[in-house]
Amino acid sequence: MQDLQVRKEKIQARRRQTPFREYLQEIASRMPLWFNKNQWFVSRYPASDRSPKLLSPKDFNAVRDSLTEYSIEPATSQSFFENFSTLRKKVPLGQLLDQWGNESCEYADTSLASKNAYLSSVIIENCENVLYSFCIVTNCVNIISSNLVTDNSSNIFQSSCVNNSMNIFYSRYIINSSDLRFCSNCVWCHNCIACADLENSSYYIENTPYSKEEFLKIKAEKYSDPLLFEWYYAHVDLKGKNLNSVNCEWNYVAFSKNVINGYSIDHLENWHNVMYTSGTGTVHHFYDCFDTWLDSNNLYAVEWWGTHGDNYYCSSGIEQCSHIFYSYYLVSCSYCLGCIGLKNKSYCIFNKQYEKDARYAKADEIFTHMEKDWILWSFFPWWMCPFYFNDTAAYLIDDSFTKEEATKAGYLRRDGVISTDISPSAEVISTKDLASYQRFTFDGKREINPEILKKVIKDDKGNYYKIVPMEYDFLKKYSLPLPELHWLERIKLWFKFK
Repeated sequence: MQDLQVRKEKIQARRRQTPFREYLQEIASRMPLWFNKNQWFVSRYPASDRSPKLLSPKDFNAVRDSLTEYSIEPATSQSFFENFSTLRKKVPLGQLLDQWGNESCEYADTSLASKNAYLSSVIIENCENVLYSFCIVTNCVNIISSNLVTDNSSNIFQSSCVNNSMNIFYSRYIINSSDLRFCSNCVWCHNCIACADLENSSYYIENTPYSKEEFLKIKAEKYSDPLLFEWYYAHVDLKGKNLNSVNCEWNYVAFSKNVINGYSIDHLENWHNVMYTSGTGTVHHFYDCFDTWLDSNNLYAVEWWGTHGDNYYCSSGIEQCSHIFYSYYLVSCSYCLGCIGLKNKSYCIFNKQYEKDARYAKADEIFTHMEKDWILWSFFPWWMCPFYFNDTAAYLIDDSFTKEEATKAGYLRRDGVISTDISPSAEVISTKDLASYQRFTFDGKREINPEILKKVIKDDKGNYYKIVPMEYDFLKKYSLPLPELHWLERIKLWFKFK
């Protein structure tokens, strides 16, 4: 027990010193944003020799209680990561990470207790009607092509970092606001267009106040052009301000204290290298974490953690657990080391069940070997990552990672355009043809021809996409233009920051 505590402290000390770019490469490269065709599945894993055996989420959940049958006895002649790789090749996993309580989320990855999510990732707790989006958390409804939308937000389109707001379009860093377009860094604002750095303001255009009548007239005359989004992205300050925070560094840190290298986080204290993370004001001591949420303490080198846990070390996809080391995709587990896919288990090592004292002795033995191999504090190495590096959050956040750099390190990398199966009978149109499917009526409303639902669109980068009914209905309701970029390219835009 005492030796384990000492080694835990060594992991903590090493992770606290991790350079930010190294953190991105290690941790965020485990969060894919693209969906792949693998066997007969739509999967988070591209087809390669690194891909695990795949099951549908339903079939995976049916066998999950028996995954200890796939356990291994670690070979002393191999490193910890080599033994973990052996286990990974044995344990089947769901082609997408589906936790529980979902409805109509068959094509969403890392989803939990939500409804009607499609080609989106990290959709958590009572969210509904989510399309082409990433990190949508807690009671959010009608979210399209957006990134990091949280806490009772609704009707959000092509926006990022939105908290407790509604009717937000083409905007970024928005808190407690409504009816905004082309805005950034706005708090408690309503009915604003092309504004930045405002608080408690209504009926503003380009940071100038207007009467309600003047506002509505200018909005109809000047701010209905579909090219305005490109103008916004080119001209509006994309750096998020730090709000109500003390001793915090970097970009869009809200209601937090003592955070170094934080991006898009709120209600945290004593963190280092953290992104896309939200707490409740009681969470402390997180280092090198990406996409983690709510009520926890002591997380070190963790990618995608759900709710209510503590003491996770160098792990990924952990939900409602405690004291987890070097494991992947566990739910309601405790004191596990080197485990994959388990649920409601304790005192397991490489998926093998141990008695409590025997588990501590075996873990101490494994940690001793890891320490001798100089890997005790390291995250899972590059050669185990099953995703295309340039389709992960790491590359979307920092695309200065070159092809040579990624392949030399041993990551998989996708070359060329996104591969898509197109039916020979499909009618393909280009983005320049979209103008013929939309027009303005005499009363200033945008009208979209429903025939667009039957077309396949090819964007300027050579990627193919379609307009689906959920998207069509939303665009029509809010008089928004047809998108001219593939949905993944739209998500990528919101990962860029200055």
